[in-house]
Amino acid sequence: MINRNCVKCDCWYGDDDGTHTIKHRDGKYYCADCIPTIELRYQNKHKGLFNPDTTIKWKTFGKSNIYYGLELEMVYTESSEIETKIIEVPAKYMAGRHIWKYEGSLDEHGAELVLAPQTFKILHGNKFALLLQNLIKEGAQSYDDYGCGLHIHVNREAIPENTLSGIKTFFTMNKQFLQVFSRRLTDEWCHIPDTIDGWFSNDYSSKGIAINDHGSHTIEFRLFAGTLDRNEILGAVQLIDSLIQVIPKIRKESEYTVLNLYRSILNEPKYHILKRKLSQTLRALRAL
Repeated sequence: MINRNCVKCDCWYGDDDGTHTIKHRDGKYYCADCIPTIELRYQNKHKGLFNPDTTIKWKTFGKSNIYYGLELEMVYTESSEIETKIIEVPAKYMAGRHIWKYEGSLDEHGAELVLAPQTFKILHGNKFALLLQNLIKEGAQSYDDYGCGLHIHVNREAIPENTLSGIKTFFTMNKQFLQVFSRRLTDEWCHIPDTIDGWFSNDYSSKGIAINDHGSHTIEFRLFAGTLDRNEILGAVQLIDSLIQVIPKIRKESEYTVLNLYRSILNEPKYHILKRKLSQTLRALRAL
């Protein structure tokens, strides 16, 4: 034991109060209050439950030209038992299709569940619904913590450059609508530029802008507030999917409107959640 600050909480443990920091097997020093949490995370990492490797090469699931990988950020109460229960949930429903990561933008009792690229159809299936239900049941929450986000990755080859440019135009021209739709309380991690040229500015990092196209294999949509609500997540996925389908058909700038998007998907049953959310958001904007 030794007198020094705890690496985790920065509290001072010294001879004046008869306590000491303890050297953990990760080589760092922690106070007695922090050691249990650090040990749990150390064990989970070495059991393969957590994986810090963000360059993991995913296998895709299902057959499609478009795949959606999700990052679900969440928080939970300060309990080692609750964290253990939460991190075990995905193995029941998404075995081999997920990794856990500790997320630096969240507090010490938060993590990010990363789901492998899957088809639109699979995400609308029962297993995904059960995954979300059981995460909530075990104590995970997302929207109530403003730091949490929902990030949607789409394989690059599914979005040609012209389509990506059109989606950026749609975002800029419908900025207020998308801010309400996304339920974000701040644009700190998901800024939408006010002009088309703003997308090419160096003022925002890849982690600070609503569409991150700096990745080698995916386009990341960072717009949406964190949530574990199935309809909110699928509404976001349906929005991105509909834009990929509709944007290539637009021929003039005046067609980059929410109303045109709604009309374009009106007879598409697979966008049933999105159509309801578009209507709700439009009503909310009129009430402002």
